[in-house]
Amino acid sequence: MGAVTDKYNNLVQEKNNIVKRLKELEENEIVKEYIELNERNDKLYNQLISSYKGLKLENYYNCKHIFVKSSTIYESIEGRSYSYYGCIKCGLANNVLDENKNNLTEEEKIMYEFLDKNSMKGIFVKESCDLSLAKAIYNKIIDNYPNIDDHTAVTYFKKALYDIRNVKVSNERKENRAKRLSLHANFNKWYGADITKWQ
Repeated sequence: MGAVTDKYNNLVQEKNNIVKRLKELEENEIVKEYIELNERNDKLYNQLISSYKGLKLENYYNCKHIFVKSSTIYESIEGRSYSYYGCIKCGLANNVLDENKNNLTEEEKIMYEFLDKNSMKGIFVKESCDLSLAKAIYNKIIDNYPNIDDHTAVTYFKKALYDIRNVKVSNERKENRAKRLSLHANFNKWYGADITKWQ
C-alpha cells in the first residue's frame, strides 16, 4: 500500500472513532440535556426575533410620532433637495426607503416594512436636527416632565435646540452636554447644517 492509501485509511479510522465516541456521549444524560437545551435555545431565539419584529411594528403603529428633519440630500443633477424625517419618540425614519433593502440592518428592515405599508403621520417639526440629538433632547424633556403633552414637548424641544445652537460654550462644555444627553462625548452634530449630506 502507498502513502496516500495509508493516509486515507487513517483518516477513515479516525472519523469512525469520533462517530463511535459521539454515539457513546449521546447516551450520557448531561450531554442529552445539553443537546436539548441547545435546540430549545435556537427555537426561543427564532421566536424572540419574530416577536421583536411584531413588537417594533406595533410600536411604530401606536406611536404618536413627532418628526424632525433628520437629513437633507441635494441632487446636483436634478437640482433638487430631498428631506428625510425621523421620529424623536420611536426612531422611525424614512431614509430607509431610499436604501438598498439588502444593505439594511434588521431594525431598518422592520422600519422599511412599516413605511412600505403606512404613511408618515404625526407632528412635523420644521427645524433640522440630527435624529440622535433630537431623541436625546426629547428624552430629557420626558424625564423632567413625564406627563407633558406632545405640543408642549415640541415647544420645549425647539427652545432647547435654540439654546444649544445659539448659546456659545467651550468644547469642554459641549462634551459635558453630550454626556448629559447620553450621546458620545465627541458628538458634534449640533447645527442643522451638520446633518446635510451633499452628494
